[in-house]
Amino acid sequence: MKLAALAAFIGLAGSASAVATASADLSSTTRVHTSSAAPLCTPKITKVKGNVAVAECGPATATLTSGGKTYEFKGGWCSTHAKDKIALQLTLGTIVAGAAKGNYGLPLFQFTVQTGSFPLQTVSADYAGKAIADQVSVSVKGKIPSAGTFASKATALSTSASFTGAWNCHGAVYSTP
Repeated sequence: MKLAALAAFIGLAGSASAVATASADLSSTTRVHTSSAAPLCTPKITKVKGNVAVAECGPATATLTSGGKTYEFKGGWCSTHAKDKIALQLTLGTIVAGAAKGNYGLPLFQFTVQTGSFPLQTVSADYAGKAIADQVSVSVKGKIPSAGTFASKATALSTSASFTGAWNCHGAVYSTP
């Protein structure tokens, strides 16, 4: 999931080689809830410990509370993908290609709400070198895709601690057909 998101956002920033391998072409997205068809900003392509990284940008935010500690994430925007039945895709922070758990110490929050025959809602989060959640199944409440809350679901496969959280797109929601 992290590599697919990385490739998609590198494609948005204009890297021709990544566009060819991106699982979703975000360059033709249109924004919902605003009048401009252009993204608010372009993610910054950089390197972290020799690996390509994408520092997201935009007004979206999220918080995640686990073990009595609250983690705040910022820098990104929300998107929907009708063809892939994704009601919400949100990536905040910096995503590093090839990063082990902990994302080289950089904050990263990823949230997906998929609909259709196999509905799936997951959260992944890294903060200060710690993997807080690794594609943990969550329950979601709110106005999807714009804003709402989520809570982890206990499953036999989950190794993450239980958590709750919230997200807000702050009006920046992009939609692809």
